[in-house]
Amino acid sequence: MIENIVEKLIRTEKRISEEKVDFNFFGLFKRADLEGAWDIIISASWFSDNKREDLAYIIEEIKKDLLVEDLRLLARVVLIEPKDELIKKLNAAVAIQHGKIEMINNTINGFKLGHAYIITSKR
Repeated sequence: MIENIVEKLIRTEKRISEEKVDFNFFGLFKRADLEGAWDIIISASWFSDNKREDLAYIIEEIKKDLLVEDLRLLARVVLIEPKDELIKKLNAAVAIQHGKIEMINNTINGFKLGHAYIITSKR
């Protein structure tokens, strides 16, 4: 099920990148505190001062590709600035664009990942 969602999110991420500017980071992370729930973590230099507007745009784009049952597995969409230390660490460790890297029980520069799919990570 989650593999199917990841493939759909790759399409979403690529479409948004073509409409806006590429993402610095776009990934799906399994939540430790909610069984079966995933967060979408996104970082982009094109985010405006109005994060709510950017978030609403991204959520609408995601809804175009995902089914209602897919959306039930997603807990939240988190927008993070490219200069954030977590994004810098992830980008330093992984390089991919519009693809899929699955990571299970990895530590990246001190940040522990349980289960994640990285779709785009630009250094």
